[in-house]
Amino acid sequence: MIGVICFFGIYLWASWHDAWYLASTPPMASVVEVRLPRAWLVMGLLSLLSIPLVLLNGGNNWFNLFYYISGYSGGRLPVRQTVLAVGGLELLATLLGLLVHNSLSVLGMTVLFIAVIGALISAVGHFVRTSQRLRSARVEIARLAATAERLRIARDLHDLLGHSLSLIALKSELAGRLLDQAPERAAREIRDIEQVARFTLQEVREAVSAYRRPALLDELRAARELLEVAGVRYRLEGERALDAVTVPALEVACSWIVREGVTNVIRHSRARECCIRFRRGERMLWITISNDGRVPPAHGEGVVGNGLRGLAERVLELGGQFEAGPVADGFRLEVALPLTGRRNQAAAVSVSEHAGLEAERRRVESQSDLTGGQSDDTSPAG
Repeated sequence: MIGVICFFGIYLWASWHDAWYLASTPPMASVVEVRLPRAWLVMGLLSLLSIPLVLLNGGNNWFNLFYYISGYSGGRLPVRQTVLAVGGLELLATLLGLLVHNSLSVLGMTVLFIAVIGALISAVGHFVRTSQRLRSARVEIARLAATAERLRIARDLHDLLGHSLSLIALKSELAGRLLDQAPERAAREIRDIEQVARFTLQEVREAVSAYRRPALLDELRAARELLEVAGVRYRLEGERALDAVTVPALEVACSWIVREGVTNVIRHSRARECCIRFRRGERMLWITISNDGRVPPAHGEGVVGNGLRGLAERVLELGGQFEAGPVADGFRLEVALPLTGRRNQAAAVSVSEHAGLEAERRRVESQSDLTGGQSDDTSPAG
């Protein structure tokens, strides 16, 4: 009775302490290595207590004590040391079984259970420790990402405002000195200060817009979720064309197109299926959002809502093409945007270029139809 009390007292104390440590703090390699000698000491004490209990009683049930030692080693030691500990326990159990004249079948079952219990508990402990490390890594990655973002914003604001504010300060000081001696020159310096301030304000607005710009992949993911909630089947075609969306202005425009197009489908149609299709040409990127729903009379031919009207203005500012309206099988929104995201290059569509762009659009559309919606156009972007 004294031996049993000592054995399970040590076992329960060590197991509870290690379980509390494992559940309360993420295990660190240095701390785990320091605590390993204590684990070996606990297993040594349990083994020394189990030997006289088995020899004095001689019953098969007393070999169950080795199952507890095997489970403790699997949950406390690394994999390699667990293998060594379980192997030593199996050897010790075999020698004691031969001394008490156990049958080979009982001895074999004991050795098997020792190995199985040690392996199972080791797998569970490894899973718990790995999950804790992953959780700690995610927290650290999020913290580092937030720190990096703060540093980037601080660097951008310093580069953006440092020169302009220094120039405003110098010109203000100069204008103050010239106010009595040369009023005309002081007035000119004040006008320069006003221009610099307006230009800096415009740069700040553009920078803030860049920080707040939507991401195309996030918009596509949100569109899929919204359509699924509304009971509309979602289909995305031409995913390879998304590799061409590398310019921030183009990504912002594409994101707004997807958002407004999907919102229009959910609000104003009774569609069962919505298809978002991307097609890439040499100079332009086409986005088509079509659905098989019936458009209400208020949103029929010749009537464009405020959302689509604002979207059309945004597209035309970039030098793109906009087309929206009912078709034979539902409603279609089609937009063409320059790959550069700028109006002053290939996006500046003149009247003489309109026919060529239409021919390019038909060619890209026919190629994507032949490839099942995946554009294989490998021509370089304009």
